[in-house]
Amino acid sequence: MLYTLGYALAGALMLAVVASKTRALILDPKNVRVLGLAVAHLALTIAFVSAIPTNYESIDRLTGIPNLATLVVYSGVTISLGAAVVCHHALEMPQQRARTAGRRQLVVTAAAVAAMAVLFALADVHDASHPLDFDAHYALDPLAVAFQLAWWTAYSTNLVHLARVCRRTARASRLPWLRAGLGLVPIGCVIALGYTVGKAAQVAAAWAGADLTWVSTALAPGLATLGAVTMALGWSVPLVPRWALRVRTWRDLRPLYAALRVVNPALADNTPAVTVLYRRLIATNDLLRALRPHLAPEVDRFAQAEADRLGLDGRGRHAAIEAARIAAGLRAHAAGQKFDGATMIREYQHVDADPGQADMAAHGALLWRNPPGDPDYRLAMEVSALCEIGRAWRLPHPLVAAVLANRATDALAEPR
Repeated sequence: MLYTLGYALAGALMLAVVASKTRALILDPKNVRVLGLAVAHLALTIAFVSAIPTNYESIDRLTGIPNLATLVVYSGVTISLGAAVVCHHALEMPQQRARTAGRRQLVVTAAAVAAMAVLFALADVHDASHPLDFDAHYALDPLAVAFQLAWWTAYSTNLVHLARVCRRTARASRLPWLRAGLGLVPIGCVIALGYTVGKAAQVAAAWAGADLTWVSTALAPGLATLGAVTMALGWSVPLVPRWALRVRTWRDLRPLYAALRVVNPALADNTPAVTVLYRRLIATNDLLRALRPHLAPEVDRFAQAEADRLGLDGRGRHAAIEAARIAAGLRAHAAGQKFDGATMIREYQHVDADPGQADMAAHGALLWRNPPGDPDYRLAMEVSALCEIGRAWRLPHPLVAAVLANRATDALAEPR
């Protein structure tokens, strides 16, 4: 039951990562980084699902080849690690070098799988299914040990290679979340190497007349699973800023978008739905343009003066002023008021932003997750700035309340 639950949960986690890569892969199937991670996690999903004891026995029963599922599991993990190495070569190296290194890795991976298949066919391991104790049961069969040695070698060398590549990439990265995620992968590799140590120790003990079956059947698989999950988490960490950006967009930009729809509902509905984020951003910008005739110039002047009185500066000042202008503009639209000489709502201006505070983490996550053809690829900074305005409008910021109170008592506002 423990094996079934552990392998099923690990397989579900891997499948979730595959699903997260599917959309990006469809948009840009030639992106080696996304393709490598998708193949790596898909192969690992197959390996974990095949290792579940009931599935293991089903594969053997359907094919008529006892323990064939062991070859499926070992091949799946080998392909997974090979694909992950290819992915990280593409992330670390110039394109031409990455292609050369990737082809070399694919050849090595194919050779390892072929060697395991040949040794599995020649070994005397086809008497009965052994989903939990394959290594221990055949520990004294020379060809079975050779098969396991081929597997351990492919597994361990790929883990060491992957750990080294990830460490180099993490050290060179300027993106905090990418660096943190890639820093987790080598830790997972080290944990997973405990699998090889445990399996080898059990076989050596068997040849010496000792019994360490529990190491092979309990400790080693547990370390392999924990290592794989740690690596998967490491590859997922760089996506955290993107997920946070989505949550922030839903929380801060969605209410503003909903309020602006009254300005021109048809304009909002006719925005092309390339992606949800892209549609929301473009529609919001279009609606802000439609709101321009209802923006009173004196509101901007009063908001600037009030921001000085409140001691606001930087991005917070910019967001509060623009949110106040939007709130006053929506009130003027509802009253049918229009004004001359109004300037556009400034979604983002470099003069208002501190370059040192650029959200490199969010931008890096989009680069890691999305191919260049994805419209979300370049949106992180613009969405972040617009969300700040949306948040100031939603709360609302004290400056917004002050501007609205002033407009309610200002008798000098003259509609055109």
